[in-house]
Amino acid sequence: MPNLPFLALMIFACPKRSGAVVLYLLVTMLSRKVPGWATVALLVLAVCIDTFMVIAGVFDLAPSLLLESIRYAVAFDFFGSAAYMLAVAVLVTTTAASAWLLIRFRKQTQSVSLLPAILAAIAIFATDVAVNMPSKNIEGLLGILYSSRVPFTSAMEETGFEQSAVADGHNLLVVVVEGMGAFAAPEHQALLTRLLETKKLEKRYAVTSGTSSYVGSTTGAESRELCSRWGDFRDYLGKPHYDCLPARMVKAGYEATSFHAFTGNFFERNTWYPHVGFQHDHFMEDLVADGTDPDPSFCGLTFKGLCDADVSKRVRRYLDRNDGKPRFAYWLTLNTHMPIAPGTGTPRLSCDTANPFADHMVCDMTEMWMDVMDDIAAIASDPDLPPTDIVIVGDHTPPLWTRSGRNAFAPGKVAWYALKARTNGQVAHDETSRP
Repeated sequence: MPNLPFLALMIFACPKRSGAVVLYLLVTMLSRKVPGWATVALLVLAVCIDTFMVIAGVFDLAPSLLLESIRYAVAFDFFGSAAYMLAVAVLVTTTAASAWLLIRFRKQTQSVSLLPAILAAIAIFATDVAVNMPSKNIEGLLGILYSSRVPFTSAMEETGFEQSAVADGHNLLVVVVEGMGAFAAPEHQALLTRLLETKKLEKRYAVTSGTSSYVGSTTGAESRELCSRWGDFRDYLGKPHYDCLPARMVKAGYEATSFHAFTGNFFERNTWYPHVGFQHDHFMEDLVADGTDPDPSFCGLTFKGLCDADVSKRVRRYLDRNDGKPRFAYWLTLNTHMPIAPGTGTPRLSCDTANPFADHMVCDMTEMWMDVMDDIAAIASDPDLPPTDIVIVGDHTPPLWTRSGRNAFAPGKVAWYALKARTNGQVAHDETSRP
């Protein structure tokens, strides 16, 4: 009974929950010996563990980090997603039905052979492993659990922009784009690349691109790009000072400022951002309170915050201020955090009719990433912008349920783009590389 919804999902999804099959078998076996209340308690515990591991697999979170993250759940609107509500309804229904069946037929199960149940569990377990855990998923799981086995790479390391920006006296803008993995197909990656490979931008920038590895979720990406190491937010809570990119930029004479459309309480960013060197932080509550926009717009379903398009304008105004002091700006986007509302992005890929992807959600998300690229292109092409080097990188692949959606992305990789501002007198030429 608890496995039925996931067996149905296997047709098009990959929930990765093989261990739960064994867990439910053990609960069933124990239910023959323990009282009814204990059976219900064991079943509820099994469902909680099952749900916990499914969430960890979908969102690429190490179990320890997911356990730590539970206390931040109050920051998002769980009821904003119909899919989440449906999942809860299914879990409650199957759990209640399972508990009733186990208690109702307790005497009968005490006298039957366990062999059919064991064989059925083995069959479901084997099917789940074969269908939902191909080699690329196993590699991803090992990356979450054993980050030391994944060679460290980052966009900042590969571009060398930290050193070159300081040497040239340029501003530096780093944008981490929520959920933007690296597409498996070059023609899909080109949908984003072409928005930066325009004649207008190439006159002012040398544009390069590539991919790098990732481990974990969004704060793991922030550790990767800002502090040049695998880790997550917990690694930066203990001390007031860490040798990270913002701190080094401040030491080099820069002003370091962060922008994010969600609350600073989430994953304690308002605590550890200053620890890694940010002098000024602009979270949702700060951007609303400063009065710049008397009627702010909000976007998103479960993770409802300010709209990234509005935050990009704040970033642009910040970098436009030419007071003689170079600036380091960090922008973490929000609105493409799963789940998303279909049709949120600017319609340009005909997702309902001529969808270039095998998955509708990927098409919707790509349109939203294209909007982010357009916003960054607007910043980069601003005639009032002082020379500014720009790095754009994804945090992780999107946590999609569907097999077609996951197959659209290269496992364990995120895409990055680098725009190096040309110095006066440079002649623009094609320095563009594609991932």
